[in-house]
Amino acid sequence: MKFRAKADDLMCIRTFARLLTALSQCSRNFVLRITPDKLCFILSNKEVAAATRALLAWAEVPKQSTFVEYAMEGLSTEDNEIFLEIAPEKIAGCLSILKSTNSVEMLKIKLTKKVVPCLTFEIEFPGVAPNNTCVHDVPVIVIQKMFWSHYTNLEIPAEFDLSIDIPEMQMVRVAMERMKNLGPRLLVKASSAGKLVFSAENSNAKVTIKFPDGRLLDHSAVRGFRESEQQLGEDAEVREFCVEVDMKTVYHTITPDLHKPSQSICSLIHSRLLHLYFEYGDITLQYVLPSIIGDNPI
Repeated sequence: MKFRAKADDLMCIRTFARLLTALSQCSRNFVLRITPDKLCFILSNKEVAAATRALLAWAEVPKQSTFVEYAMEGLSTEDNEIFLEIAPEKIAGCLSILKSTNSVEMLKIKLTKKVVPCLTFEIEFPGVAPNNTCVHDVPVIVIQKMFWSHYTNLEIPAEFDLSIDIPEMQMVRVAMERMKNLGPRLLVKASSAGKLVFSAENSNAKVTIKFPDGRLLDHSAVRGFRESEQQLGEDAEVREFCVEVDMKTVYHTITPDLHKPSQSICSLIHSRLLHLYFEYGDITLQYVLPSIIGDNPI
């Protein structure tokens, strides 16, 4: 198995580094799925998730728009993929300088064999000095083919009860800072009138943030999200959907490192799950958070 990639666009490199930082807040271990056309970072062991009702996460970094060079050879011609277990905080640590610097010429990623298999990150800085390259070796575990099915695409429902855009991610993040110590639960409500509400409370206080004019969206597993063609008439009944999820998990998913997505969408299945979808150019990141009450499976 072989893999190497190069990126020289500063914005893409920054977004990639910030993505890894965001993922490192959610779990100590992720799976990196390397395919001929993209990198996928996965927190999605179906068997574990079904038993524990845990967070599922899925991020895609496309080859074409992110890397100037990209080459890989998978397990075989028929199974041309590579699955690696990684610790995202280790990658985020070695790439932390990339989140703010303006002086990076190239980021190189390679699958190497040291004492153990590693993802090797080479960061090239401008200049002619021989020490203008920083190299980090991050140990990985190669996942055997028999376990690949545990880490396939997230099983996103073909239809949600309602999907609505999140207009101000910075405001949501500020609200989460105020809510996070109120209790373990966050209530998310959305209505067919375009209203989105986040609230949390305890015996002493309640904090609510409301977005009254959100755009309703249709979701298709094939076409992605698009603006809903349905309009709420004057006599139409306003329908409301809600789900109660783990506060700490939501707080970590709405990270300050990635608070300016080009698109951010909140989708609900009433009393069952919350789906958060973010776009950063061509890079996508999505989470599925199950309800913390009730017995309905995802």
